[in-house]
Amino acid sequence: FATAGDDGTVKLWSLRPHGLLAARRLRSAPRSVAFSPDGEHLALGCADGALAVLLAEPLELLLERAAVPASASASGGGGGVAVLALAYSPDGRLLAVGVTDGTIRLHVVRGTEGTTTPPYRPVATCRGHSGGVNQLGWNSDSSCLRSNCSELQLRYWDDAGKELAPKQ
Repeated sequence: FATAGDDGTVKLWSLRPHGLLAARRLRSAPRSVAFSPDGEHLALGCADGALAVLLAEPLELLLERAAVPASASASGGGGGVAVLALAYSPDGRLLAVGVTDGTIRLHVVRGTEGTTTPPYRPVATCRGHSGGVNQLGWNSDSSCLRSNCSELQLRYWDDAGKELAPKQ
């Protein structure tokens, strides 16, 4: 399992025997952590809005994406954005990134067989929440994303980022 702290340190732990396997410091404090379904990648959402992806062992930096500027946020207000929630789709194809500005950014983790799509390329932005997105979860076939925000709104999205109407 992994832990992250306000000092920017990410730590990878073993359960048996309980002990520290690796540690790495990031430029910004992580606010959310998620392992890819295959356990090979560890995604970290940071307080400054950056997204970092590490190879799970030995916590080697795979990529770091800078934050979207605050002027581009959905709220239009000043200040930066932080990543509050992360969720890989069960099929490992997408990573959903929930942000304090009320948006969810979908990233393609890997391209389809035979393509040279760069990993973790942003492909869609889901807009509709009035508060920071703090919980994300995919259904078992990776076709639907559920999101909650600090304003207690529950929304559903397809895997292309289009909002779905809740079933009555």
